[in-house]
Amino acid sequence: MLEIWQKGTLMGLLKVPKTSQLKVTAKRGPYVVTVREMGLCPEYDTDDDLKIEGVLHFNRSSKDNLLFNGYGTVKNNILTRGATRATIDFAKWDSVSGWREHYLVMPFGDVCFLLEDIVTDLAELLSKHVDGFPRKCPLRNITYNVTNTPSRIGQLRHFPVLPYGRFRAHVLYFHAKKPQVTKPRACTKLIVDVSPKPTT
Repeated sequence: MLEIWQKGTLMGLLKVPKTSQLKVTAKRGPYVVTVREMGLCPEYDTDDDLKIEGVLHFNRSSKDNLLFNGYGTVKNNILTRGATRATIDFAKWDSVSGWREHYLVMPFGDVCFLLEDIVTDLAELLSKHVDGFPRKCPLRNITYNVTNTPSRIGQLRHFPVLPYGRFRAHVLYFHAKKPQVTKPRACTKLIVDVSPKPTT
């Protein structure tokens, strides 16, 4: 199991394939996460059961904290409990060799479990900036307008420390009730910077 998870509460929750267990040597600790890019994954052929599109723009009060405006469309009950499983495929940016593929792969059994139990802090933030975004699953099959959502996210309660650096995440959503369907239902791409938490 990865060292960064050993002291957290995720030890018994994540199923990490043996092939992707890597020892993290990057400096790590308390952090802030800043989203630099978010949208669809052009690298994958997927259905469009979940689409997130929009733009990041500068905040007048802080150029470091961008704001996101756009929309997210949910279709075919993709975020109903038990309907979808997710795999998050991480890559880490290296200034010499570019993206280090398969830095970490984290499969989750249920997307709603991820939203309700692991990233509840993020769900609470989204409920303040996304019209109609529920604090509990399911997310209805509608288009959600996203207005001035901060790109900077504070430390999440289930992740007491994280390695620092720039990371790319492909969040792939698969049918949970149709395992014979191998084409992903959707894919969301994120590029984030994980930096040390400012001391005040």
